[in-house]
Amino acid sequence: ESMPCPARRLPVLFRNALWRALLPALRVLFALGMLSPAGAVDRIGVNEARQQALAGAITLIDIRRPEEWQASGIADVAIEIDMRAPDFLDRVRQLQLAHKDRPLAFICATGGRSDRLARWFEHQGVKPVIDVSAGMHGRNGWLAGKLPTRAPGTKPVAPTASQAANSAN
Repeated sequence: ESMPCPARRLPVLFRNALWRALLPALRVLFALGMLSPAGAVDRIGVNEARQQALAGAITLIDIRRPEEWQASGIADVAIEIDMRAPDFLDRVRQLQLAHKDRPLAFICATGGRSDRLARWFEHQGVKPVIDVSAGMHGRNGWLAGKLPTRAPGTKPVAPTASQAANSAN
């Protein structure tokens, strides 16, 4: 004899109310691509992100907050834009227009915000977008890999012709 499903013990009215409450949220998550298969957005590790940024193959954007940049530094090849800033979308759009041939790549602390933001941009039709999945503080992140950082307010390392040539080989 099988055990009854615990949900069946709930009153029908409660089960229906629960589904009615959850359904709009689930629809939003599906629409934003947040419940889509894991491979929906391209993901790369921090070493590859640094190599591609140095080669001028991606535009790496650190979307964390200023106090996070101050605490741990910024990836040496990243452009810092606080995703909460009122001009965030305008600044990202300017970068996109300035570097039309480069995908946008987002990095945050551990990959959660950058993943959600990459999915949102992809849903808006901005392609390609990339999530640097381990972030700055993840187990396989920028700091764990001992990759170079810079202080807030200093310029990022710019791609050079020799770096681009080296990455092509």
